[in-house]
Amino acid sequence: ADRRAVGRRRSAIARRQSADGSFDGDVNLTAYAVLALGRGHRDERQRARRWLRAHPRDDIDSTGAALWALAGSLTRAERRRARVRLRGAQGPDGGFGVLPGDGSNAQSTALAILGMHAAGLRPGRMRTEDGISPLDYLRARTASSGAVAYDRLSRRTPVWVTAQALLALATARSG
Repeated sequence: ADRRAVGRRRSAIARRQSADGSFDGDVNLTAYAVLALGRGHRDERQRARRWLRAHPRDDIDSTGAALWALAGSLTRAERRRARVRLRGAQGPDGGFGVLPGDGSNAQSTALAILGMHAAGLRPGRMRTEDGISPLDYLRARTASSGAVAYDRLSRRTPVWVTAQALLALATARSG
């Protein structure tokens, strides 16, 4: 019964896909739809992936999500461009802000890590001149309770931030 319910939900998502392959013409929505569709709905995933490849990602959150959605289908050139883009956006504290040059935050850093992992890049090796990796950035934001702070000063959306950060740390550990 649970599998059928999941299948129905995935079918409902697939029905929302636009003719161009996107979901509402939005990079993030399209990336997350690809992830939600899972291994089923192959044609829809392929169309969405084609659309993602053709549309620029203005921010690190979209870049990470798109790379995550494109996992297993990235070309060598796409991986190289991703590495260059992420390296150029990395802050001196090892983390990533929403936009290159913004202050780092745990959510953008987590999405960048998930994207790196999906692209076959090793987040632990993407270090600043001072040797700080994005993983180090997330670990530095983690309290003894396990909660991860959004940034150095803010504790906003603690459950959401912690969930994304822990997923990124676990994914990086497994790879």
